[in-house]
Amino acid sequence: YGVGSFSDAASSRSWLQTAELDPGDFGASYSAALHWSLTQFTPATNNIAPESPLERVFALVIILLAIGVFSSFIASISSTLNMLRASRVENSKHYSKLFQFFNERNLSVNLYGKVKKLLRNEHLVVRVQEAEVALIEKIPERLKIQLHMEMYMPTLLSMKIWPKTKMLDVEYFYSKVCH
Repeated sequence: YGVGSFSDAASSRSWLQTAELDPGDFGASYSAALHWSLTQFTPATNNIAPESPLERVFALVIILLAIGVFSSFIASISSTLNMLRASRVENSKHYSKLFQFFNERNLSVNLYGKVKKLLRNEHLVVRVQEAEVALIEKIPERLKIQLHMEMYMPTLLSMKIWPKTKMLDVEYFYSKVCH
């Protein structure tokens, strides 16, 4: 609407005059401008066309922006669908490996069905393994020993078969068991 008003003052013809809108009726002019702007983003019909060079440049800029916005929207949908498809393919490979595992060992179909049902119903959380963390490989050995002791000592002590004294040789023994 602003471009049409500015064009109206600068030249002899604007879309406001072509659409025969009363410049005093702000509601009708605003709704016509809103209708035009929405038709730039959709394949809807548009009865309002630019009349002056300024209006035509403005319309071209809006159309180019609309193409960019619409294409990025389509790209994000495509990306999401591709990620979903890749996830399904990976899941299918996991179940195929599970089937191969059971088949090669001649395990019962009944057990396979139970395991498969459990895996589909339960969202099992698999903890990150130490080998999967590449940065742990770079830490010094003394820190790895301390890391392993903190990870495994609570489990060892909960077994109640290990001595609970804090002697130096016991600490060395625990570090060897944990690491």
